[in-house]
Amino acid sequence: MLLAPPTSTPPDATLAAAGWLVEPGSDDDPLCDAARVAAGLDVSVTTARRWMTDGTLPTVTVPDAQSVPRRCCRLSGLWTHRDRLAGRILLPDLAEQLGLRYHEAYNLLRRLGLAADQDRVNGQYQLSPEAAEALRAEQRRIRALRGRSIKLTAAARQLGVALSTAALVSRIGQLEVDPETDGSDARFVTRTSVQACWLARQRRGRPALQQEAVALDEVARFTGHSQSDVMDLVRAGVLEQLPGRRACQITAASVQVWLAERGRELAG
Repeated sequence: MLLAPPTSTPPDATLAAAGWLVEPGSDDDPLCDAARVAAGLDVSVTTARRWMTDGTLPTVTVPDAQSVPRRCCRLSGLWTHRDRLAGRILLPDLAEQLGLRYHEAYNLLRRLGLAADQDRVNGQYQLSPEAAEALRAEQRRIRALRGRSIKLTAAARQLGVALSTAALVSRIGQLEVDPETDGSDARFVTRTSVQACWLARQRRGRPALQQEAVALDEVARFTGHSQSDVMDLVRAGVLEQLPGRRACQITAASVQVWLAERGRELAG
């Protein structure tokens, strides 16, 4: 009995069975190789190939001119990913916008319990628009807090008293406690109450008819300016020097007005 000669499977049929042959892209949605993907997304060819391999970009497999299977991405998929890249918000970029170091922004993200996706390619955290706005709002709140208030420890240093004394003064209401705090959970007191407390301490023991004034060195110490800077403010008419005194003294009224203006600038 004669046997029928074996039939060979056409190469195209083998490729089709393996899923390599697909309907080629149309003119409106052509297939793009790694080089075209890289050019379209402004990334390296290596990065494009990685995205096409790890599923970041949807791909189909087609044979090239030498029948070697190649991954390709449809143009529509490339555009979709390009739009997604354009709309993403990376944590390092947002940190720079907010004037924060990266670890500060990261800690803020974790403290607020906000979700963030970690990019599989570069490991950077990507934020949704809602999460990014929550970070911006929290940073605005903290800046406003630090503009109107200082930590109790800083207030104690400015007043030249022990922290326990400042805490006692805050409990009896001479220092106004701010209801808000930052990530440190420290107690804040308002700048205006610290200034008022400091001026009140300078006035103690003065005769009723004596004009209230503050020594130059004490103004410098409390405000953190040098004595020469304070005298520049006197010469500029911002502060008023009490005349007829051997030791330079600044009128308490002018100091109070100046501190109030500084407070408004910080709050703004």
